[in-house]
Amino acid sequence: MLRLIYLFCLLVLVAKADAQSLQGYVVDGESGLPLGSVTVVNVKTQKSTVTDITGFFSLGAGYNDQVAFSLQGYKAVYKPVPFSRGQAEMRVEMQRLSFELEEFVLRPGYSAYQIDSIERKAVYSRALSRHKSTVGSPVSFIAEKFSKRAKRIFRFQKNFNIWEDQKFIDTRYTPQLVQQLTGLQGDT
Repeated sequence: MLRLIYLFCLLVLVAKADAQSLQGYVVDGESGLPLGSVTVVNVKTQKSTVTDITGFFSLGAGYNDQVAFSLQGYKAVYKPVPFSRGQAEMRVEMQRLSFELEEFVLRPGYSAYQIDSIERKAVYSRALSRHKSTVGSPVSFIAEKFSKRAKRIFRFQKNFNIWEDQKFIDTRYTPQLVQQLTGLQGDT
């Protein structure tokens, strides 16, 4: 029985000797300044900690465990724990995230109305490009006269042109400009 107790104590001591602590500093990759409030997580055990204002952290981790470092505005870093007896040291450099703007088109000299008009014409280009048939093609001419779809398209073209004219007038001649040019006040 004494042998079993001795063997059990020996196993516990060996297991404790294998336990490892990881500590180190997290710094900005460009400036080298310490980063506080970085979340440090042992991916295997899900134990976590947060760096202090000097960038220092200490976390329980075994050899070859994955440790994740994350902070908003920085790219996440994953590092394996290096082999060490007892305590491992680590210096982690985090890189800032860089954002790209989406592509945009610069149209100097265009008003908001003109840009909107160009975009609407591009959206409805297929319907707006349809032309009425001439008398030279009698079958197409007759088919268009009785086709509901053709009538709808031509009605849309007519309304689209009316809307374009109205939007142009509304953007070009504001109520203040009309009052200034004519001297009229109100709805007279």
